[in-house]
Amino acid sequence: MPFIAALGVVGMINLAVNKGRCRSMIAGGVVGFLAGVVLYLGHFYFGMIHDFGPEAASHPEALPTYIRLRMATEVTHDVVRPTATTSAKCRQG
Repeated sequence: MPFIAALGVVGMINLAVNKGRCRSMIAGGVVGFLAGVVLYLGHFYFGMIHDFGPEAASHPEALPTYIRLRMATEVTHDVVRPTATTSAKCRQG
Protein backbone atom coordinates (compact mmCIF):
# COMPACT_ATOMS: atom_id res chain seq x y z
CA MET A 1 0.00 0.00 0.00
CA PRO A 2 2.77 2.54 0.71
CA PHE A 3 4.07 1.93 -2.81
CA ILE A 4 0.76 3.09 -4.29
CA ALA A 5 0.85 6.23 -2.15
CA ALA A 6 4.45 6.83 -3.23
CA LEU A 7 3.40 6.64 -6.89
CA GLY A 8 0.79 9.32 -6.21
CA VAL A 9 3.36 11.58 -4.56
CA VAL A 10 5.83 11.04 -7.40
CA GLY A 11 3.15 11.92 -9.92
CA MET A 12 2.19 15.11 -8.08
CA ILE A 13 5.82 16.22 -7.66
CA ASN A 14 6.49 15.48 -11.35
CA LEU A 15 3.42 17.48 -12.34
CA ALA A 16 4.40 20.39 -10.08
CA VAL A 17 7.96 20.49 -11.41
CA ASN A 18 6.96 20.21 -15.08
CA LYS A 19 3.87 22.44 -15.09
CA GLY A 20 5.49 24.93 -12.72
CA ARG A 21 8.44 25.20 -15.10
CA CYS A 22 10.94 24.43 -12.36
CA ARG A 23 14.38 24.87 -13.94
CA SER A 24 16.43 23.75 -10.97
CA MET A 25 16.94 20.00 -10.80
CA ILE A 26 18.26 20.42 -7.27
CA ALA A 27 15.09 22.18 -6.08
CA GLY A 28 12.91 19.50 -7.69
CA GLY A 29 15.01 16.77 -6.10
CA VAL A 30 14.87 18.38 -2.65
CA VAL A 31 11.09 18.78 -2.87
CA GLY A 32 10.74 15.15 -3.97
CA PHE A 33 13.00 13.95 -1.17
CA LEU A 34 11.08 15.93 1.45
CA ALA A 35 7.78 14.60 0.10
CA GLY A 36 9.16 11.07 0.42
CA VAL A 37 10.25 11.66 4.02
CA VAL A 38 6.82 13.07 4.91
CA LEU A 39 5.14 10.07 3.25
CA TYR A 40 7.41 7.59 5.07
CA LEU A 41 6.93 9.18 8.48
CA GLY A 42 3.22 9.67 7.82
CA HIS A 43 2.88 5.94 7.19
CA PHE A 44 4.20 5.26 10.69
CA TYR A 45 2.17 8.10 12.23
CA PHE A 46 -1.11 6.77 10.87
CA GLY A 47 -0.06 3.25 11.92
CA MET A 48 0.47 4.56 15.44
CA ILE A 49 -3.00 6.13 15.44
CA HIS A 50 -4.48 2.88 14.12
CA ASP A 51 -2.74 0.75 16.74
CA PHE A 52 -3.20 3.01 19.79
CA GLY A 53 -6.39 4.88 18.96
CA PRO A 54 -7.25 8.49 18.17
CA GLU A 55 -5.80 9.77 21.44
CA ALA A 56 -2.34 8.94 20.06
CA ALA A 57 -2.83 11.65 17.41
CA SER A 58 -2.20 14.35 20.00
CA HIS A 59 1.18 12.82 20.96
CA PRO A 60 3.51 13.10 17.95
CA GLU A 61 6.47 12.97 20.35
CA ALA A 62 5.73 9.23 20.74
CA LEU A 63 6.42 8.60 17.04
CA PRO A 64 10.16 7.75 17.40
CA THR A 65 9.34 5.22 20.13
CA TYR A 66 6.59 3.73 17.99
CA ILE A 67 8.95 3.42 15.00
CA ARG A 68 11.51 1.60 17.16
CA LEU A 69 8.74 -0.70 18.43
CA ARG A 70 7.63 -1.50 14.87
CA MET A 71 11.19 -2.16 13.72
CA ALA A 72 11.76 -4.53 16.65
CA THR A 73 8.49 -6.48 16.38
CA GLU A 74 7.34 -6.43 12.77
CA VAL A 75 7.73 -9.71 10.90
CA THR A 76 7.88 -9.63 7.12
CA HIS A 77 6.72 -12.74 5.29
CA ASP A 78 6.04 -13.74 1.73
CA VAL A 79 2.30 -13.78 1.11
CA VAL A 80 2.66 -15.73 -2.14
CA ARG A 81 4.71 -18.63 -0.83
CA PRO A 82 2.42 -21.36 0.55
CA THR A 83 2.81 -22.33 4.17
CA ALA A 84 2.87 -25.91 5.43
CA THR A 85 -0.83 -25.68 6.32
CA THR A 86 -1.95 -24.44 2.91
CA SER A 87 0.31 -26.94 1.13
CA ALA A 88 -1.25 -29.84 3.08
CA LYS A 89 -4.76 -28.61 2.23
CA CYS A 90 -3.88 -28.40 -1.45
CA ARG A 91 -2.49 -31.94 -1.51
CA GLN A 92 -5.60 -33.34 0.20
CA GLY A 93 -7.73 -31.99 -2.58
